[in-house]
Amino acid sequence: LSFTPTKATIVAHETVSGTGSVTYDLSTNNGSNYQTSLTRGTEITLTNTGGIAILKQNLNGVGAGNTASATDWGLSYY
Repeated sequence: LSFTPTKATIVAHETVSGTGSVTYDLSTNNGSNYQTSLTRGTEITLTNTGGIAILKQNLNGVGAGNTASATDWGLSYY
């Protein structure tokens, strides 16, 4: 990037059932530090910036009928 972003928003199409949930972990410094338990559509104030961004998707659901999925996901910087 030609600028250092200070904020970001996660975008995704999520489908959950039962007690299933989707969270995300974001690193903006090559995986050295992560901001965890993030949710889509929420403004994130970025910390530890200065490298490659890594966005991890956590699909949480245990037991029958408790599922989660997310498609078309990405990160919007600003």
